[in-house]
Amino acid sequence: AKDLPAGRQIALGMEMFQRPFQGVLEDYAAKRIDAAALRSRTGWEERWGYDWGFYAETIEAAVGAGAHLLALNASRELTKKVVRKGLESLTPEEKAQVPELNLTDKEHRAWFDSLMEGMGGTGAHSTKAPAVPDDDAHKGVKPAPSSSPPDEDATMPSAERIYAVQVIWDESMADGTAKWLASTPSGHAVILAGNGHCHDSAIVNRLKRRGITDVISVRPVVDTEGQVAESLAKPVN
Repeated sequence: AKDLPAGRQIALGMEMFQRPFQGVLEDYAAKRIDAAALRSRTGWEERWGYDWGFYAETIEAAVGAGAHLLALNASRELTKKVVRKGLESLTPEEKAQVPELNLTDKEHRAWFDSLMEGMGGTGAHSTKAPAVPDDDAHKGVKPAPSSSPPDEDATMPSAERIYAVQVIWDESMADGTAKWLASTPSGHAVILAGNGHCHDSAIVNRLKRRGITDVISVRPVVDTEGQVAESLAKPVN
């Protein structure tokens, strides 16, 4: 934030917070609530779960710079319904929460299928896919079996439904950011999201589709087994 030109309005958009909690972020930025209340009111532990310390310094720096805080992620209730019952199951009110979706991007689908192959084998290319909950696929973690009683309507989620949720995440973050930039022509926005959302065929191109032409994506790479060379040979950011 300190390196941006003077007079620029800044926004920090975050995957970690879901859209229904935008008002809570505004209360925090205005210092009406503290960090404990922020985590409690946004369901941090249940909806995200990572250590607050990973993000606290960045968020505090943004608030100190007078930045707007943007809750960018789709609600968990919405994506969970899509992964279990499909987009066609959404009510008109729920459909209104879904931004414009591009589900036919071949580059993005190839990335997704490769990810699913790594997590569950050939199921990713069949009508059935590994059981990946709506908020874990992007973390690259195959979840432990649920201890909850079986839902009589639950079925193994199809690859198409899991993919639809992945796209909803990307499109929601692109849509929320683009809308803020449209309302703030002199603004700069920074998005903090997992690397599965930050490659060119994910949030980046979905921002460009919305008219945001100047987009830079930064992905850290830990070079323990030659990943830097591989990343430079096949750039996706």
